[in-house]
Amino acid sequence: MNKLPFAFPPGIVKSPQQLNGILWNMASFGIIAGVGLGLNFVVAFYYDVAVLGIFNQVYAIYILLSQVAVGGVHLSVLKSVSESHTELDRVKQIFSSGFFLTLVTSMFIAMLTYVLSDYFGFALRSPEVGIGVVCIAPGLLFFSLNKTILALLNGLSKMKAYAIFQALRFIFMLLFLLLLVWLGAPGYYVPIIFSCAEGLLLFLMLIPARNYLEFHHLSSHKDLYYSHAVFGLKAAGGNILLDVNTRIDVIILGLFATDRVVGIYSFAALVVEGFSQFPTVIRTVVNPLITQNYYSQSRDVFQKTLWKIRNLSYLALVPLGILICLGYPLIYKVVPDPDLIASQAPLYTLMAGAILGGGYLPLLMVFNQTGYPASQTLLIFIIFLTNLILNILLVPSFGMIGSAIGTGLTFALQIIYMRWLSYRVIGIRV
Repeated sequence: MNKLPFAFPPGIVKSPQQLNGILWNMASFGIIAGVGLGLNFVVAFYYDVAVLGIFNQVYAIYILLSQVAVGGVHLSVLKSVSESHTELDRVKQIFSSGFFLTLVTSMFIAMLTYVLSDYFGFALRSPEVGIGVVCIAPGLLFFSLNKTILALLNGLSKMKAYAIFQALRFIFMLLFLLLLVWLGAPGYYVPIIFSCAEGLLLFLMLIPARNYLEFHHLSSHKDLYYSHAVFGLKAAGGNILLDVNTRIDVIILGLFATDRVVGIYSFAALVVEGFSQFPTVIRTVVNPLITQNYYSQSRDVFQKTLWKIRNLSYLALVPLGILICLGYPLIYKVVPDPDLIASQAPLYTLMAGAILGGGYLPLLMVFNQTGYPASQTLLIFIIFLTNLILNILLVPSFGMIGSAIGTGLTFALQIIYMRWLSYRVIGIRV
């Protein structure tokens, strides 16, 4: 089955379908990382570093509000579909109720975001950020529905389709960005690419998802609305903080620094985020397997399965991270902007922490997948609080280097948090 130049550890990949899913998601990871970096190149090259700073501050707000909009319902859909993946009628009920509930919550948040857009610009001392927030409001609705559909595909282990749609999201963003450049649109309109890309993606994803939608039975699924809402509320806090944690450094830096400084730092931060997509790919593939193995294996066997996932991640991440650090100076030959040269120190600092803690990133949702959403929220809250406190302490005095140090240390400290909490809750050490 495994014809790769290296072998996946036994117990993780149990079928050709699972291996195929991993390969498709690895390819998707490469596209996402490359296109994500390309977005920043295009903004920096055709606009300037200040516009890049505006774009990434709006992106941080978008990540926060999109998770509020979906309300953790997609996590309930993922877990419930993973458990009932062989029962088609039950899967339809789970997904349809989750989709409708997400439609209601995300529509409310999208409208509220539009009304409050000026306040974001005021808080970050940038009117252009407020304009950008208006541009992302429709995308909050589209993104939330897409997130629920992706949870369905993930729970059903349809990883090829999952990988394709994930990659298309970023490809569409790049295409819409190039269209804005061609039209000569002002830089503060760049964030509209999120709404355009998510809208187009939703149109495409509804084609396979329609087979699982049953709106005519929605009124009879009150129990599912309740379970989605309860599970979502328990898990939403952690999921919101999980994604916001990837942007809290940009937000804190934006409170103390100019759009230009934020742009310099965010360029390096997004390179590291692209690198972090690899363990995220592994996490996406193994999330349903963690649920299935937790209920079918002994505690010792389950613990060894998690260790194999962790070790595989480190095996891939360490050389990849080193390679990115060695190749980073080549960026200046493509975009010879003196401002971007200053991003080298934050990049190396962030990457050191990302490599050290990266082996544990695929296991970050282990509590959610084993039925402990409150513990999942606690873990992410501790990680988020650590990152927030370190950035608040270091950014005022050390600027973007302080932000990189704080976020890099958080990557490393999450190892201690995960090992402690997994032992307390599940009785194992990851």
